[in-house]
Order: sequence, then structure tokens, then C-alpha cells
Amino acid sequence: MTLLDGTNTVRDVQMALIRQKGGVLVGMEEVEALLAHLDESFLLDTKKFEHARENIVARFASKTVRSCFHSGGSYPDKPTDLKSRLDKILKDQTPAPKPEAKVVALVAPHIHLSVGSRVYASGYQWLKYTSPSRIIVLGVGHQMMGDLCSV
Repeated sequence: MTLLDGTNTVRDVQMALIRQKGGVLVGMEEVEALLAHLDESFLLDTKKFEHARENIVARFASKTVRSCFHSGGSYPDKPTDLKSRLDKILKDQTPAPKPEAKVVALVAPHIHLSVGSRVYASGYQWLKYTSPSRIIVLGVGHQMMGDLCSV
């Protein structure tokens, strides 16, 4: 893969593979088949990959509702089960002390519920002391590329 940086030809890749194999011939057809497979799998930065990525981004951007990717995995997929789980997390932790000043923002960790439950609970318990007119949720996009961001 380190040879596939846009500066090497197919012949260069073939010769490097032959050197790695101790002089055993690696046919041009094998190299081309490997490159075709990598391209079909969108593992090469080619026009095919760029077109596929643009289509995925366009389909995602056009949705008015986006399903929760980790629903049913990192947290329960049924709303009632999720509410029960979150209520238990809040109930099982020591109550957070009343804030000394007005709560204007909450920064909570981005971590699996089972790992961050104590910190989630202490942060979210403070919400009972607020009555926000607007809530803005900033999320993390783990698969972002280039100039893309996730908010």
C-alpha cells in the first residue's frame, strides 16, 4: 500500500513485489487484478472512490431523518429501554451538588455509556436546574474526511 501514493506506475509496483518475493515473478495481471480489487473496495483515492464518496455524502445530506447508527449496539434501540437505562444511570450515581452559578452549557464526554456513566450522570443531573429555550447538540463524526465536519 505504501507504493500506491500516486508516484509509482503499475510496473514499479510489480518490480517492488518481485524484489519482496526474492526474485519470484509477480505477473502484471496479478498486480492489475490486485489494484482493481482495491479500487472496487474503494481503498484507492481514484475517480471511482471520489464519485462513490460524493454519492454517499449527497444521500446523507438529503435525508431529513438520519437513523442512529449505534442504536441497538452501544445503547438500547427501543425508546422505553433507553429511557430506563438513562434513568438508572442518573439514579445510581451520587447526586451532583447544586451549581453555584447559572448553567449555560454542558460539555459531556463522548464515550460509551457503560464507561462514562458516572461523568454523564454528574453533568446531566445539573440539567434539572435549568430551563433552556434552546439546546444545541454537537456530535463527533468518526468517519469524516477532508473538510467535512459533523455537527
